[in-house]
Amino acid sequence: MLARRLSLILITAIWGSTFLIVKQAITVLPPFWFIAIRFGIATLVILPWALRDKKSLPWKKAIFAGIWLFAAFGLQTLGMKFTGPDRAAFLTSLNILFIPILTAVWYRKPIPRILWGISMMVVIGLALLLSPHGGINAGDFMVLGTAVALAGQVLATADLPQQSSLMKFTAVELGITALLSLIPAGFQHLPSLSPGIVLSLLYTGAIASAIAMFVQTWAQTRLSSFETGLIFTLEPLFAVIIGVTIGHRSLSAVGVFGAGLMISGLIWHEVASTSHRTQKLD
Repeated sequence: MLARRLSLILITAIWGSTFLIVKQAITVLPPFWFIAIRFGIATLVILPWALRDKKSLPWKKAIFAGIWLFAAFGLQTLGMKFTGPDRAAFLTSLNILFIPILTAVWYRKPIPRILWGISMMVVIGLALLLSPHGGINAGDFMVLGTAVALAGQVLATADLPQQSSLMKFTAVELGITALLSLIPAGFQHLPSLSPGIVLSLLYTGAIASAIAMFVQTWAQTRLSSFETGLIFTLEPLFAVIIGVTIGHRSLSAVGVFGAGLMISGLIWHEVASTSHRTQKLD
């Protein structure tokens, strides 16, 4: 369990490093071409291992996850043409609110009050950390749609049948995203790719997509959807840390307090989960 949590935290840090990269790349490369090439690279990276895997593939869940993933990255990448990386990071992380809502709708399960409390603590912490300001624009609504789609993707990846091929599942999910992106990309001109854009595509494709999506699928074989979403809220925190480290921004006392609230929410969830498991054993 600890290894899975740490792995999710690591890939969340990787995702946190991509906001500025994507923002800069789509000023040159049309958004859907960026997504199509990125996820095409990711599919090619993982495909050799998937083809060797003899385990079964839950096709419906993999396709469903791929559709949600396409919606998430399509809306996020389009939205980032109109909104800043900080606002995009904040709105994307609101998936923590939509995971329990979609769980209640799909599985007809009541939402425990403690999950709402943890969610609100983390969201308030995010707001203080990033201090998103300015008027609402179309890009904000697109990225908010990303939060809903990511919640759907997290739920679609949960509860995979035992003995399922995680490699095949990830390959299909990534491949669906790449193929669906090619449809709108066909209406956009593909410019020549500079070395910097190629490096951005290789990093976001091989590392932030292929490896990261497989790690998420593997981690969710043991972790709940809500815990996965909770860890993913650290993404903008890592984005801020990277920004502070390389000297592009400073972090205020309010921002530090917000980061503390987010971490406190993670600790609260862990303590509550441990207590619940202990009571079950008793």
